[in-house]
Amino acid sequence: MESCYADLPETGEDRAVRNRRLRAAAEQRAARRKQERLEKRRQDELASAVMRARIASNRKRDRARISEEYFYERKFDRRYRKKINRLLSALQARSPQLLRLDHGDALVRLLRRSWCREPGDWRPTTRDPLASLLSLSAHLLAVYPVPAFLVKALIVSDDADSRRPGTAQLFDHLAQGGSMRKAVDLGLVPYPLTRRMCHLFVNTRAHLSVRDALLRALILGHGGSGWLFQAALRAGFPDKPFRSSRLSSDLIRWLAVQPGLRPGQLKPIIDYLDHRYRHEGDFVFAGLTLKSLTDEMHAWYGDDSSMPVCYTFRPSGLSAGAWTVEAGPGRGADQRVVWTMQEILGHRDLVQEGRAMRHCVANYAGSVSHCNNSIWSLRYNNARALTVMVNAKDRAIVEACGKCNRAPKTREIDILKTWAVDNRLEMPDWCDL
Repeated sequence: MESCYADLPETGEDRAVRNRRLRAAAEQRAARRKQERLEKRRQDELASAVMRARIASNRKRDRARISEEYFYERKFDRRYRKKINRLLSALQARSPQLLRLDHGDALVRLLRRSWCREPGDWRPTTRDPLASLLSLSAHLLAVYPVPAFLVKALIVSDDADSRRPGTAQLFDHLAQGGSMRKAVDLGLVPYPLTRRMCHLFVNTRAHLSVRDALLRALILGHGGSGWLFQAALRAGFPDKPFRSSRLSSDLIRWLAVQPGLRPGQLKPIIDYLDHRYRHEGDFVFAGLTLKSLTDEMHAWYGDDSSMPVCYTFRPSGLSAGAWTVEAGPGRGADQRVVWTMQEILGHRDLVQEGRAMRHCVANYAGSVSHCNNSIWSLRYNNARALTVMVNAKDRAIVEACGKCNRAPKTREIDILKTWAVDNRLEMPDWCDL
C-alpha cells in the first residue's frame, strides 16, 4: 500500500531546512579539504627540511675520514702501527669509500683478528660499500670460501649473532677448510643438520643473520616451503618457543609435514606451545595432529567457538590517539576526561570487545585478517564507548556504534572527527548532518 503522504508537496520551510543542512555539510567538507591541504603542505615542508639536514649531515660525514689516530683512540698500541698503515694504504688505493666513519667499527674488528693475506693483494669487484667490505674481510681472514652472511655477522653486524662465541668458532672452522658436516659433529651449531641442510645453510644469501639462515636450512631441509620460513620469522620462532634445540627441531619437522597448516595459524601455535613448555616442561610431538593441537589451542585462548585461522592482525598503520578534555558541567571544574583510541590487533581482544559492547564485531575477524578493514576502540576513561571500523582501501570510517549498536553521541562524534583529521580519514555522511 502506498503512503498517503507520498504526493504532498514540499513546503518552503522543508526546503529551507534541507538547504541549510546541505550548505552546512558542504562548508564542513570544504573546511576539511582546506585543513588537509594545510596539513599536507606542512608535512611537505617538514620532509624537505629533514632531507636538507640529512644531506648536509651526509656531506659532513663523507668529508670525515678514518686516519691512523682513529685506531689509537680505540686502544690500539704502536705494535699495530704497520698493520694499520697497510690497511689504510690499501683502502685509500682500492676503495676510499670504506674509510668513512660509519665503517670504522668493522675495520676495528678486522684489525683485531689475524690475517692470512695482505690487504694490498685485495682487488674489489664492486663499488657497493657493504659488498666491498665483505669481500675485504673474506680476503684477509679466510683461506677457503666462507658464506657471506657469516662474514657479515662476524665483522659488520653488531647484534647477538656477532657476540655469540659459536659464530667465531664456526667461521674459523670453515675459513680453514673444514666442512659443515664436521662442524655439526663438533657441536658448532645448536641443531643436528643433514647433508641437505648443510648445503642450504652455506648457500644462504648475505641479508639473513646466522640464526635465520639456520632456521631456513631446517625448514627447507625437512620439506617445508618458503612461506613457512617467512611465517616463522614473523612469529618470532628463533626466540620462541623452546630453549631446547631438540624440541625446536622436532617442532620444525612436525610443522613441515602438516598439509593443512596456514600462515595465520603459525603464531598462535607457537604462542600456545611456548606457554605449554614453560608450564609443563618437556613433551613430544609423536601422535600429535594439527586438529588435536588446534582444539587444545582453542581451549587455551578461552573461546570454544569456531575461531578464524588468524589470531593476530597486522597493524593498519594509522596512529592511535589520546585526548584530555574538560569533564563538562555538573562533574566538577577540576575534573578531566581522557579519551583514547586504540587498535584491536588480536582475535581474543576482538571477541572481548564484541562481548563487552554486545554487538557482532567478532564476525569481521576474517576481513581484518585480510587487511581489508581495521577495528578500533574509542574509550572514555578506559571504559568502552564506541567500536569503530575503518576501510583500508578507501581510508574511510564506515561504521561506528556504541553498546548494543546504539548511535554515537555528540561528544563521541567530535572526538571521532579529531582522530579522523589526524589520520586523513573520510567521515561517514551522518557525521556531517
